[in-house]
Amino acid sequence: MSARSPEAADRVRLTVDEGQALGEAAMRGIGFDEEDARILTDHVMDAALAGYEYSGLPKLLNIVDAKDFQRPRRRPKVVKETGPTALMDGGNTVGMLSIHYAAEEAIRRAEAHGLAIVCLYDSWMSGRSAHFCERIARRGLVAIHTVSAQPMVAPFGGAARALGLDQAAHGLTLEVGRLLVGEQDQVDRARGRGVDQAAGQGQQDAG
Repeated sequence: MSARSPEAADRVRLTVDEGQALGEAAMRGIGFDEEDARILTDHVMDAALAGYEYSGLPKLLNIVDAKDFQRPRRRPKVVKETGPTALMDGGNTVGMLSIHYAAEEAIRRAEAHGLAIVCLYDSWMSGRSAHFCERIARRGLVAIHTVSAQPMVAPFGGAARALGLDQAAHGLTLEVGRLLVGEQDQVDRARGRGVDQAAGQGQQDAG
């Protein structure tokens, strides 16, 4: 049997139930109520179980570290609506929570009207976009989710930052028990440089 690497030996290993309990307790400890603490922890645990380690439990630390977290927050709410559409004020609430409520609003309106468009503002750090699309797809609906983000990476062949990270996702039901969920994730975080994504190499500012 091969010896475990020092990195593996340093890892804290938790069961799913232990991880869920730890995350919820941490979120309650910084002021979220029980329901919102569960929603936030569900999000990061889902990411971890899907193989996105960087968006797992450690992602909760980003909430506390975010400068927006220091500002007052309000409950997300609908501020303008028609039958199938809604504009929501995110209330300076972390996106992993506010978009959960926006997704629920989209589901309710789509089931009532056949389609829905829900827009959200004043929110930050939305987490894993596919998480929300999967929730919608499991209700037998088609979801398209887009994100406004600060420019972080260059487009293919570009030489300057123009795109955000994790900007779009989709989800739909192919048949009973089968979902198709995907997301556009700009994994090459080339801050200030171009990225040839086909070759996986950066380019200088001149291209």
